[in-house]
Amino acid sequence: MARVTRQTRSTPKAPPEGTASPAILDPAPIRSRTRVTRQTKSTPKAPPSKATTSKAKPPKPKPPKAKPPKAAPTQEPAPAPAPSPATHLFPSAPAFDTWLATHHATTPTGIWLQLSKKGTVPATLTYAEAVTTALRHGWIDGQRRSCPTTSTSTDVPTTTHFLQRFTPRRRNSLWSRLNVDRVAELSAAGLMLPAGQAEVDAAVADGRWARAYAPASAAEAPPDFAEALRGNAAAEAFFGTLGRSKRYPFIWRVETARRAETRERRIREFVGLLAEGKTL
Repeated sequence: MARVTRQTRSTPKAPPEGTASPAILDPAPIRSRTRVTRQTKSTPKAPPSKATTSKAKPPKPKPPKAKPPKAAPTQEPAPAPAPSPATHLFPSAPAFDTWLATHHATTPTGIWLQLSKKGTVPATLTYAEAVTTALRHGWIDGQRRSCPTTSTSTDVPTTTHFLQRFTPRRRNSLWSRLNVDRVAELSAAGLMLPAGQAEVDAAVADGRWARAYAPASAAEAPPDFAEALRGNAAAEAFFGTLGRSKRYPFIWRVETARRAETRERRIREFVGLLAEGKTL
């Protein structure tokens, strides 16, 4: 413990009576002066951090967290390609008719019919016979192509035969006037079958029967198209210079329009094209 040394002033003695008292500079009582040595508490210093006392160690690399494998995106399997139509050769119309009686409703992709060219021996059924037979069962002819050297049914040189596609008639398919006439003959002879008659009834009900188109060999501009052409001299003159094969695309598109407004729009567009000397 620090020793405190106090220094005290002695009280001055009073002067004798009759003597003048000295002037008192500080009337306040004289306090004793005590020198006190104070000990102030110093703020304790924080202990040095480990970073200053020891060398910083590099952080240990953390092992990567194992991520669950991403699931492969689910993709719907691609639809299986439709089987290629088989190729058949029938020596006569009754043979084709017998085959259709069994398979007309179970062969949606149709078949390739191998037909002999004129003068080939032995001959197959003819193209006209094949079309008439197909109409009875609700089928229709389609694409034609050359016959390969060999086929799935026979080994026939390509120069003597060709392939004709026949398929079930699809919904909303158009009718030609030639087939309308063929059906009329079959119906008159009582040769139409239920499957074929169902296709005819559907076409009559939705107007496709009435909109049957003429073949290219007999196609003429329908009355409303012809009237529109007469109203435009340039279009009428250019249309008159076109051959049958160039006229037919215009006529076919007008005749096969399903709605009246579509037909009118096509006629306007075609007249404009013809007036500019253009074809389809």
